[in-house]
Order: sequence, then structure tokens, then C-alpha cells
Amino acid sequence: MLPEKLKEIIEDFKILDSQDERYEALIELGQELPEFPENLKTERNLIAGCMSEVYIDVTVEGNNVKIQGWAQSVLVKGLIAVFVLGLNNLTVEELLSISPDFITETGITSSLTSSRANTPLTVLETIKNRIRRQTNN
Repeated sequence: MLPEKLKEIIEDFKILDSQDERYEALIELGQELPEFPENLKTERNLIAGCMSEVYIDVTVEGNNVKIQGWAQSVLVKGLIAVFVLGLNNLTVEELLSISPDFITETGITSSLTSSRANTPLTVLETIKNRIRRQTNN
């Protein structure tokens, strides 16, 4: 079961017909990302394997997951926004149960180069791994 905000993002992307429209929507979504504190741009938060600099901070507070992110590239910043805006404040169990299938459902990855198309899956796995380390799940 996908969270409501993530469903909305997926639906918004599904109705877009062209690659240009998806790029524009990604850029706009990236502009919605909250400010990412400079002190969180650390080696620990850096996502390895991405073409541009990408930082994700994942904190478990109680049973809720707080996600913050930033990317150097405007397109990748949009991809990060999908996760930050669509998954933030879920419970540990909800977030760990999210299937990566939603990534292809948006149609976003079909518009990206192969190296960038791997970014969403890498980010989702990184988020889940960081949750597991903090909760022993």
C-alpha cells in the first residue's frame, strides 16, 4: 500500500505524455524540496554511485522516519523530491514495505539516461538500509 502523497506524485507523472513534460515536472518537484542543512552534506549522507552529488539524511524518531535530501543536478533533485515528499513521516514498517515498483509506475526512469535511471532504486535501498541500521529491522 502506497502512502497518499506518493500516490499523488505517481498520478501526476502518469498523465504526462512526453519526456520534456516529465523533465519539467521533475525540476518543479525538486524546487519543492525543503532546505537541506549544509552540516548534513557529509560523507555519511553521500549516496555512492550517483553521477551528481546526492545526499540523503534518514532519521528514525520514535517509529516515524524523517527524510531529508539534496542533489546537485536539478533533475536528480526532482528524483530526490519524490522520496522526501512522498515517503517522509511514514512509520518504519510502512516505509520498509514499500516496493520499488512505484518507480517504474511513474514513467520517470524511461526518460532518463541509464546511469540516472538507477538513482531512484539506489536511493530507496539506501533509505531502507539506513532505517534497518537504526532499528535493527
